[in-house]
Amino acid sequence: MQNRLLQKSLALITALIFTITAQGHSVDQIYMELFPEEQGFRALVYADAAYCLPEYRGDTGKKAPNRDWLLSRTESEHASLRKEAELFIRGALGFMQDEVGIDYAVNFPDYQNEPYEFHKSLLSKAILRIEIEGRYLPAGGSLQASWLDEFGANLLMYIMRPGAVEEEGSLLQIDWVEGGNEMDVGVQVYPFELGGEAKVEIEQKRSWLSFVKVGYQHIAGLDEKGGFKGLDHILFVIGLFLFSPTWRPLLHQSLAFTLAHSVTLALSLMGVLAFSGKWVEVLIALSIVYVAVENLWLKDELAKHRLGIIFGFGLLHGLGFGSVLQELLPSGKSLLPIVCFNLGVETGQIVILAICFAAFWWFRDRFKWIRISGSVMIALLASYWVVERIMG
Repeated sequence: MQNRLLQKSLALITALIFTITAQGHSVDQIYMELFPEEQGFRALVYADAAYCLPEYRGDTGKKAPNRDWLLSRTESEHASLRKEAELFIRGALGFMQDEVGIDYAVNFPDYQNEPYEFHKSLLSKAILRIEIEGRYLPAGGSLQASWLDEFGANLLMYIMRPGAVEEEGSLLQIDWVEGGNEMDVGVQVYPFELGGEAKVEIEQKRSWLSFVKVGYQHIAGLDEKGGFKGLDHILFVIGLFLFSPTWRPLLHQSLAFTLAHSVTLALSLMGVLAFSGKWVEVLIALSIVYVAVENLWLKDELAKHRLGIIFGFGLLHGLGFGSVLQELLPSGKSLLPIVCFNLGVETGQIVILAICFAAFWWFRDRFKWIRISGSVMIALLASYWVVERIMG
C-alpha cells in the first residue's frame, strides 16, 4: 500500500514539474503612480508594451519582447501600439467618485520627443508609459479606482502627495488592486462649483502589506494557467530541503541564502549593481542544477563548502528579485517596498518548506528514493531552463 502511494506521489510530482510553464522571472503587474491635485488627478502607468497588444496579452507561450523591439517599431506600428494601449487601459482602469464614473484623457509621454524616449528598465523590458488626466466631479465624494483585466494582471498603485513631482514625489500610500476589484484611494473631494477648484483632503495611510503580497506571489503565486510564477525559486528551495530534511542544516542554508539575496536585492535597487538580466537568469538556472546534482552524491549532513556556495547562489537570486521589483518601482523612492517585498519572499519560502515537511512526514521511510528522483527531475528541468535562457 505504501509503495503504491509512493509511486502515485512521485508520478504526481513528475507531472506537476513538467507541465508547469518554464518561464523565469516575469513582470505580470501593471504599475501606476497616482498624483491627486486640487482640480483633478494625474496618473502615470508603466505597462509592458507587448501586453498592451491583443496578440501578446493572454498568450503565455510568447516571450515578452525587449526594449530594442520597441525602438525598432515603424511609425504605423507605433500608432497601432498607442491605439491598442489606450483601448486596453480604458477597458481595465476606471475612476469613480462615490461610484459615479469619471472620464479621463490618455496621453503617451514617451512620444513627445524625437527620437522617442522610452523608459529604461533594469532588464531592458519594452515598457510603455501611459499618462492619464481626469477632473473631479463637482458633487464631491471619495475617489475610487477599479481594475479589471481579463487575463489576470494586477495593478500596483503608488499614491503620491498632492503636487508631488514624478522624480521627487513623496510617497503617501501603496496599494495593490486585484483584477475585478475597486478600492478607495483615500482622496476626499468636497462639493464645488464648475470652474472653481475642489477642496481635497488626503487620508494618509501606508499599505505595506501590498508589497509583502507582491513578494509572496512572486514565489508562491499562480499564473492564469495554474502554474507557479516563481517555479525556479521554488525548485531551488525544494533542492535545499532534499539535501537534508532536518531543521539544523536547513536553517543554516536558509539563513545564508536569505542574507545573500537580501544584500543584492537592496544593492540592485539602489543602483549600485548593474548586470545583464539574461545571464543572471542563466546563472540562477545553473544554481538549481548544481544544488540538485550535489544532492545525489554529497553525504555530509552539512558540508562547509555548501554554505558558501548557497550564499553565492543567494546573491544571484537577489539580483533576480531586484529585476522584478525594479520593474515595479521605476523611480525607486522608498526602502519600504524593498523590506516588505523581501518579507513576502520569505513568507513564500516558509510556505514551500512547510509543504515539504508535511510531505516528508508521510514518506519519511522512503525519503532516500524521493531525494534521488526529486533531485534528478529538478536537475533535468533546470538544465532545460539553462539552454532555453541561453538561446532566448
